[in-house]
Amino acid sequence: MVDKGPYRHPLVVVNGCPRSGTSVLSSLLAKRLNAALMPETHFIPRFVPYLWLWGGLDTVRQRERLIQAIFDFAEIRANRTEGRGQDTDEIRPYSILGAAENASSIARNCHSYATIVEALFDAYRTRHHGKLTVEKTAYYSPPPWRRIAAALPSAKFLHVIRDGRDVALSWRKTWFGPKSIALCAKLWAAHVKEGLEWERACPERCLRVRYEELVQDTDQVLADIAAYAGVPLLEIPVRQSSIEWFELLADHEHMKNLSKPIERTHANRWRKEMDSEEIAVFEALAGDALEAVGYERSLPRDNVPRRALLTATVGAEQLRRLFSTVEWKRYLLGVLPLTLWLSGLIGLSLPPVLRRLRLTG
Repeated sequence: MVDKGPYRHPLVVVNGCPRSGTSVLSSLLAKRLNAALMPETHFIPRFVPYLWLWGGLDTVRQRERLIQAIFDFAEIRANRTEGRGQDTDEIRPYSILGAAENASSIARNCHSYATIVEALFDAYRTRHHGKLTVEKTAYYSPPPWRRIAAALPSAKFLHVIRDGRDVALSWRKTWFGPKSIALCAKLWAAHVKEGLEWERACPERCLRVRYEELVQDTDQVLADIAAYAGVPLLEIPVRQSSIEWFELLADHEHMKNLSKPIERTHANRWRKEMDSEEIAVFEALAGDALEAVGYERSLPRDNVPRRALLTATVGAEQLRRLFSTVEWKRYLLGVLPLTLWLSGLIGLSLPPVLRRLRLTG
């Protein structure tokens, strides 16, 4: 059990399947709620299985070493963007690294992983003069919501849902996404299942946000979120400094819509752009998940391909991905806390070593 820290400002986690609108929603929260955006830290659930390596966090030294490992994790992730248009120093103010100057104070005054993480988030919010902090996450595979919630006991969650058929159309075009409709369907359904389980377990800590409603009635959805978070909705958008992170990414093909006004035409595109076979494949694997979150099937249940054949197709793609560079980097990121603990024992700073070896690009 983690203790609840003295977090004084609202903290909101925006979570959903990639290409569900998490980035669009987060940028709107920055402009209309003056939210300091903390984009995809990824360290929170990954450190939990390894926390015992840092002892009970009973001493300042143990806590200093953990905080340094978190910063090293963030820097290594930031270094991965080099070669895609951003320099590490350019990105630094828009990550947890922006709280580095508060590290000593946090190590002295916080005595658990939960209080350390929340203090780091609050330092970031202060740096960007936000009324609340927003952690935007969109993992390839669904993250363990309970693990994130335990590490952020003061946080509330926004469960972002988008029609999975539209998600599949968008996701498979990206460099990081699945390449088949079948695997998109499988992963989207897994994200929905994880999110719904958390909604049922802690309804007071989770608000569902439907992408289609966001693009149709933006002001009303933002008003609902503002009331849920306990902050005012601004009539005139503010220039939130943390949103510069999204502006740095806006020239990437998969992030280009962030620089444009929100468009209603981005909803239900699958009706025009998916052929009947693709729709049948998606609904065979994710039809139950579609219905669970209020979307209708377009085909009868019995008018779909055999699930066994589709499952084999998904398995074959997942097997191919095991040998891909993207998948290996994802695996290495998962064990990075362990590696950082080992490097800390011998006094080795891992980020500059990896940078010299060109292993983070």
